[in-house]
Amino acid sequence: MDSELINQLPEALQAKVAHALFLKNEQIWGLEAEVLRFKEMLWLFFLKKYGASSEQMSEAQLLLLELEPGVKPEEVEAEAGLPSEVKNATPSPEAVPKKSPVRKPLPEHLQRVERIIPCKEADCQCAQCGGEKHVIGYETSERLTLKPIEYYVEVTKREKRACAKCEELGVSVAPVPASIIEKGIFSDSLVVDVTIKKYLEHLPLYRQALSILRDAELEVSQSTLCGVMMKVGELLTAVSEAMGKDLLAGNYIQADETPVPVQSPTTKGKNHRAYLWEYGRPFGPVIYEFRMGREREGPLQFLKGYNGRLQTDGYAAYIGVGGSGMLHFGCWTHARRKFYDASQLDPKDARSAGIVLKIGELYGVEKTARRKLQSLPRTRTFHEPVAQDGRIQVHTPALQRHP
Repeated sequence: MDSELINQLPEALQAKVAHALFLKNEQIWGLEAEVLRFKEMLWLFFLKKYGASSEQMSEAQLLLLELEPGVKPEEVEAEAGLPSEVKNATPSPEAVPKKSPVRKPLPEHLQRVERIIPCKEADCQCAQCGGEKHVIGYETSERLTLKPIEYYVEVTKREKRACAKCEELGVSVAPVPASIIEKGIFSDSLVVDVTIKKYLEHLPLYRQALSILRDAELEVSQSTLCGVMMKVGELLTAVSEAMGKDLLAGNYIQADETPVPVQSPTTKGKNHRAYLWEYGRPFGPVIYEFRMGREREGPLQFLKGYNGRLQTDGYAAYIGVGGSGMLHFGCWTHARRKFYDASQLDPKDARSAGIVLKIGELYGVEKTARRKLQSLPRTRTFHEPVAQDGRIQVHTPALQRHP
């Protein structure tokens, strides 16, 4: 309402109108703040969904990606790596070259099974002289195929022997062959197949049970398959313990935890939120420890007495674990993300942008160090002495510190 019109009103009415306008403006300000908050939440959602590469993209580009179903991280990285003038360009259909599909040859190690297709009977006789046409060659093509899964029953017969003259000596029976699950219904090959499908192909046990029912017309309960996995886990305990000792004997461990939904009698009607705690080092052993919760007790027990370097995110459960000589390192990626989010939400925040820039400089130093670490051993081979067995003796030099 115009201020001149308000001044023409009686004083009592002016106060009421001013109060109403104040409430209205306050409501508008609240809605604007709410819209801004939701826009910030949406922007952070895009950044987390599409990964670090999406940081180089505008909000409009991320909105377009959100409307495109099935966008892969590789596509986001490719889009983020394009120059800005290319990102914003809209090429005409004529300007986009059509790619012709190129079929790669099938690997040589695969068995070749030939299928010869004869010519039609009318094509086996010469149309001019009536003589027989002879085979002079073949038009050859290759296709990848497979043999359907075949379930069969392995019948094991152990010999029983006895002496016809000396019955008092009894009967000799061939020994029982060793197997993963003694007296089990599954052979070793099937146990290995179930294990690979579950832990490498991430195929749940109930789907494997349905697959066996479909292909073999044999109903196998999920509890039976679960028992198989528990037995395999028991047999691999010694391997896991050895890997854990090897990991703790080193001087560097990365740790993290991820939620896993599991069924539990304590949470009826929904899954319980359990956790897999991961401890490992690059190119070394990796240990997964299952726990029903995210409490500090997990890393406290696993890292007991460890005096090397531990790198984690900022989760408080990792604080104070390990031995007295352990060094706890944070993660620059996690730290950078917070400052980057702040700089994206407020482009005028020079302090956050400066910290992101400094962390980027650290990344550049690490990239240079990796290149040196990989290139220096190779350059040394140009002048290293040759051992008696003909092999080149390579010694990795220590990287020099630069001021």
